[in-house]
Amino acid sequence: MNRDHREQKEYERKKRWTIANIERVRESQLRWLNKGDNRQKHTASCIRWQKNNLEKVKATRRIWNKKNHDKLLEQYRAKRLKNPEAGYARTRKWYLKNRPRVLEYNKWRHRNRPENPFRIRARNKAREALKKGATIGNLTDIAKVYERARWWKQWFDVVVDHICPLSKGGAHAATNLQIIYASENLRKHARLNYNPQVVFV
Repeated sequence: MNRDHREQKEYERKKRWTIANIERVRESQLRWLNKGDNRQKHTASCIRWQKNNLEKVKATRRIWNKKNHDKLLEQYRAKRLKNPEAGYARTRKWYLKNRPRVLEYNKWRHRNRPENPFRIRARNKAREALKKGATIGNLTDIAKVYERARWWKQWFDVVVDHICPLSKGGAHAATNLQIIYASENLRKHARLNYNPQVVFV
């Protein structure tokens, strides 16, 4: 039996023991952390390891973020609604730090606008709805509604309207969108149970 094989068997044995005695292991770790300056040493060791293994850390975070996307989105919305000013400050700070990237993205967006104007418009409206804490539906379905509105706009002055306004808790989803005359949209404003004379389909 070579050395590598023995080490692997020893590692597997320790792993099995740790899983079987997880509570004892945790208690032992807590005792060690609360002893003297061990907590500071442990924190410094973790920070050093993360700096030396940035790619591993990023890959792990990407996997976790992908699995917990809905949870992260809810946390972000709750934090933004609780303290909007702090959110705006963070956004501004990030923008100033990444201004060249933002400008490059804007150039790309304008270059591709003729090909995907409805998808981009749907994303912009979704961003506005997110700021108001609204539920966001499928962007592809939303873009189709804006595409139909663009087609009708060749002959009529129409806009895309939320049946139940965002300010009243309505969702930004295809099922809550309708195409109506711009003048009726102005009359409707944020009223509930408003029945427009004409709804374009």
